[in-house]
Amino acid sequence: FQREVEGDKKLQLALGDPGTSGITLGELIDEYMKQYQGKDHGLPISLTWWKNYCGELVVNKCTVSVIRKGINQLAEGYVLVGDGRGKTKGKTKKLGRKRSGATVNRYKANLSSIFEFGKEHYNFAINPCREIKARKENPHIERFLTVKEQEILLKVSKSSHWDKLYLLVLMALTTGARRGELLNLKHSDIDYLNSDASLKLTKNGTSRLLPLTDAVIVEMKKHKDIGNHLIFHNTQTKNKPYEIKKVYAKALSGAGISNFRFQDLRHTAASNLARNGATLLEIADVLGHSL
Repeated sequence: FQREVEGDKKLQLALGDPGTSGITLGELIDEYMKQYQGKDHGLPISLTWWKNYCGELVVNKCTVSVIRKGINQLAEGYVLVGDGRGKTKGKTKKLGRKRSGATVNRYKANLSSIFEFGKEHYNFAINPCREIKARKENPHIERFLTVKEQEILLKVSKSSHWDKLYLLVLMALTTGARRGELLNLKHSDIDYLNSDASLKLTKNGTSRLLPLTDAVIVEMKKHKDIGNHLIFHNTQTKNKPYEIKKVYAKALSGAGISNFRFQDLRHTAASNLARNGATLLEIADVLGHSL
C-alpha cells in the first residue's frame, strides 16, 4: 500500500507540468485514436470503457489507485455481447459469466498504450499501468488439425450453402492469415499474375503480401470480380464481410471437429510450415509476426 501511495505521488509530480496537466484521459484517448491505423476492433470498445470510467479526469489524476479500482470493477463485471457494429449497434446483452483474466489484461494493455502515447507526445514520465500486475489467465490449449482433419474440413466446407467457405478455409490453412485480414480482402488486392494478395493494413498496422498457392488461385478465379469491393462480402452489401460464425460452426460439426476456433487454422498453417521444414523466421514472416 505504501508503495502504491508513493507511486501515485510520483505520478502526480511527473505529470504535473502546467502545460500538460489540463489534458483529460478522454482527450488523450481521442488523440490516440486519431492517429491509430491498426485493425484491432476490440481497442475502441475497451478505450470507450475507460473513457466512461475515468475519462473526465486530467491525466495526472489517473493514479495507480484509480486504475486499480477500474481493473477490479472490470473483473467483477459481466461479459457483454454487442460491440456497436452492424446488427448489434446500440444493443448489448449481458452473458452469465464474468470477464476473464485475459480480457481484463487486454483492457489494461490498451490503456497502457494510451499512457505510452502520452509519454511520447506530451512528455509524460510515468505509465501507471506498469505498476499493476497482470491477472492470471487460463491459457487456451492450441489445437492443430491433422492432415486428415484438414482434408475432411475442406471437403465439408465445399458442400456449405455459402459458396465461399471452402476458399476462406483453404486460404486460412495455406496463408496463416487472420480471419479479419481474409474477410477484409478486396478483389483489387489479388494479383493473379504473381499469385499473391496484398494486405494493405494488418492488425499490427503494417502491410504485407500473402503468397497464394495454385489451389487458392484456381478457386479464387471462380469468384473473380472487378471492383474494389470485398471478396467475402455478405448477402446485403459488398462492402461488409460475411458473418461466418454459423456456417463455420456447421462445417466443424459436419467434419466431426470440436474445440477448434477459426484462429486455430492460423496455428495449423504454422504447424504445416514447420512440418515442411520452414524456419521460425520464415514462419514469422508468413504470419506477419514481428521478431
